[in-house]
Amino acid sequence: MQYREYSLAPPDHDLEQLSDSGRKFSPRIWNLQAVQTGLANGALEIELSTKASDQVLLELGYRSNHLKGFFASLERHHYLCSEWSYIASEPKINGMSVSYACDVYSMGFNKGLMKQVEKMRPYVYCKFTVKEDAKKVLVATMHPERDLADRSRR
Repeated sequence: MQYREYSLAPPDHDLEQLSDSGRKFSPRIWNLQAVQTGLANGALEIELSTKASDQVLLELGYRSNHLKGFFASLERHHYLCSEWSYIASEPKINGMSVSYACDVYSMGFNKGLMKQVEKMRPYVYCKFTVKEDAKKVLVATMHPERDLADRSRR
């Protein structure tokens, strides 16, 4: 299955040197419907970065079924932006962090009902990429929206 909607050459400089706004780009990279289908039929699995793992457990109280429910509930209009991201816990290559093209979504989600609830606040902010060779959706960060900057991207 084709998960990538758009291809973009990775930046030629270390992401750690860029501001948040300098990492953003458009259009969206991943075909959300294909990613959802891959997760539903087992072709893809969810992998959490170390940072996301802590956020998902401590801040959101999510288990694996909640993660699957969250991804299944996402819709295209929940998309905020795309941005380059690096995973701090991964080793650097030639002194540079590995760059991942991520899509960012934000949505109200009720983990008890396992569905989107538009009025649920704070929204859950989720940045992910697809590691196609590994057949994984890598969640770089996933947490409750923290500030107006998260909300202003709507």
